[in-house]
Amino acid sequence: MVNIIDTNDLRYYIDRISRCLFRCYSHRLLVLLLMCYTHLVFAQEKEKVKDGFGAIVKFTPSSLLTPETPTVQFGVELLLPKFTKYGSSVQFDYGFQVAPIFDYYSSLAFLQLDLENISNKSYRKYHVEFRKYYKSVKKKILNFPLEGRSYIAFEGFYTPYTYLQKNGSYVIKNDDLGYSFDYASVSKNTVGFDVKAGYVVMFNFPLSVEGFLGFGLLTVNRTYSDFVNKKIGNGYSYNYDSRNKEGVSISPHLALGIRIGYKIL
Repeated sequence: MVNIIDTNDLRYYIDRISRCLFRCYSHRLLVLLLMCYTHLVFAQEKEKVKDGFGAIVKFTPSSLLTPETPTVQFGVELLLPKFTKYGSSVQFDYGFQVAPIFDYYSSLAFLQLDLENISNKSYRKYHVEFRKYYKSVKKKILNFPLEGRSYIAFEGFYTPYTYLQKNGSYVIKNDDLGYSFDYASVSKNTVGFDVKAGYVVMFNFPLSVEGFLGFGLLTVNRTYSDFVNKKIGNGYSYNYDSRNKEGVSISPHLALGIRIGYKIL
C-alpha cells in the first residue's frame, strides 16, 4: 500500500524546511553579501585613487644652495582627477628664509655678490607650478623595481626681499645720475616664470626623487629708501653697476634643482 502525500502537506513541509534553513543560515548569508559588497566598494575606491585625486609632499634641497637667498622649501603636488590618464597636476611651494649652510659664494666671482655689505635680510619664496606628465617607464635595477616618468611644467614664482645695504651706490629711477650712500634700505621684489623639463623616479613605496631644468624670465622691482649720508656721485649711470638701478629690470632665469617627494594620498 502506497502512502500518497497530499499536495498541501508537501507545500507545508517545504515551507517549514525553508524557514528552518533561513533561520540557520541567514546570518551567514548576510555576512557573505556584506563581504561581496565591501570587496566591490574597495575595488571601486582603489580605482578612484588610481585615476583620481592624490597628493605628494615635496622638499627641494637644492633651494638651500641658492645664492644670496637660500631657503628651506616645502610644497605639495596635487594630482588632478584622471591623473594616470591625462597626467595633470598642480604644485604649490613655500620657501622659508635660512642662513647659508656654507659660504661658497666667494668662489663664484661671476655673480658679483656684495654679501659682506648686506644685513637685516628678510625674504620668502612662493612657487606655483602646472605639470603635464608623460607615459611612465618601469625598470628593475639590481632587482629593485623603479618607475620613471618625464614631465613638462610651467612655473611662476614671487620673492619679496628687503635688506640693509652698507657703503653702496645706485642709479635713481628717473634720473641717470649715480648716487652713493653709507646706508640705505633696499626692497627687491622678484616676479618671474620658467618652462621646465623634469624626470621623476618613483620607488615601489611612496618615495620619489626628481630632477628638473628650465629657462625663463624674471622681473626685479628695486627701490631705495631711508638713506644715511646720501650724496651724488662723480658721474652718470655708466659709472655704476646697472643692476643697482632703481625701478624694474628684466633678465633671464635658470631653474635647476632636485626634489624629494612622499605620497600621502
